[in-house]
Amino acid sequence: MTTKHTQGKWTDNKDNTIRTESRTILAQICNSWELEKEAEANAKLIASAPELLEVLNQAVLRLEEYPTFSRQYSEDEKTFLISAKKVIKKATL
Repeated sequence: MTTKHTQGKWTDNKDNTIRTESRTILAQICNSWELEKEAEANAKLIASAPELLEVLNQAVLRLEEYPTFSRQYSEDEKTFLISAKKVIKKATL
């Protein structure tokens, strides 16, 4: 998969700054002291985005390879594939 986002592992520092492996700043999560835990959670989610995207892509690929003439997708699998492909498209446009 070709992506336009910054490649490599993203990390969340203790100061809610998302950085690349080369220490380039990608994002800074701003918060007030009342929302510190929420800002930390948001930073962790953003930092894990490239890995989540890769795992979702792999899940779609595996599921698309799975059906055979003797087995069709269940309705849940169809729904998952449609939703997953929409999310991947949203993340990679």
